[in-house]
Amino acid sequence: MREIRRKQENPCQKHTISVEWYSSKVGMSVIASMTGFGRAEGECFGQRVSVEVRSVNHRHADIVIRLGREWLFAEEALRKIATNYVMRGRLEAFVTIGRIRELPPVVTIHQTAASQWAEAARQIADMVSGAEGLSTWQLLQMEGVVTISEPEVESEAVMQLLATVFDDAMQQLVLMRREEGDRLCQDLLSRLHSLMACVAQIDARAGLVPDEYKERLQRRLLSLNDNVMIDDARLLQEIALFADRSSIVEEIVRLRAHLESMEQTLAGGGCCGRKLDFLLQEMQRELNTIGAKASDLWIAKSVIVGKTIVEQIREQVQNVE
Repeated sequence: MREIRRKQENPCQKHTISVEWYSSKVGMSVIASMTGFGRAEGECFGQRVSVEVRSVNHRHADIVIRLGREWLFAEEALRKIATNYVMRGRLEAFVTIGRIRELPPVVTIHQTAASQWAEAARQIADMVSGAEGLSTWQLLQMEGVVTISEPEVESEAVMQLLATVFDDAMQQLVLMRREEGDRLCQDLLSRLHSLMACVAQIDARAGLVPDEYKERLQRRLLSLNDNVMIDDARLLQEIALFADRSSIVEEIVRLRAHLESMEQTLAGGGCCGRKLDFLLQEMQRELNTIGAKASDLWIAKSVIVGKTIVEQIREQVQNVE
């Protein structure tokens, strides 16, 4: 039974860490960053296999595997392994397969050729007085008696090692992506809660705007002429029209729904970067509408704060798988 030795690059890591192991330690299905790095090595039959994988953010799954020309046939198998771990991001894998020690040459003795050369030497000795037969050393030097060749590499065994080492490197990359994803998730939740607080303040302020508009309108009318009679019905109608034009109730409801959906998406984990990006677009749209409809300086300032938070979240989401 052939022994295949596998060596982990990280001296602190004494066993292979699987995605399931990490998820069980975290206690939840966390989101993953698209940035990661992994490396693993292994040896068999005098061959060393080294795999280094790195990934960065990308809109789709873009997997590039760099192999030597003699091992290009293994590219598709390695690509299938990578797709089990990466759903989004640009992944580059650098695979090096090289000899670590010289193996003894393979010496092949061709018995038929050797017998023919020996028989020919005996016949010559019989025909020519004083002629001698071939010595063993001379016989070995005759053409076709012995061939020396390089030892063949057992491609199947090296391929098995390559798949194992590649899988180890991918698991290390996934672990790093999920560790960074966990930090991203905490940051996103913190910013999301800040945005929720901002929306709550906008909502609370929106209820006061019609009353303040009524007071300003009354003061303006009174300042024109002390003798002006204020038609309460007409005033109420004007206030009602203003409240209807500046109402942001629907926008607040939709905005809160998007915020809750994002919070649930982050809690659910998995490959959710595109969904988060879509939700951010909808939040931006609602905030723009609120800023355009609400005729209030305080709300306008709060909208600017909210849009700033949305942009901060968007920058982080660009790296979520």
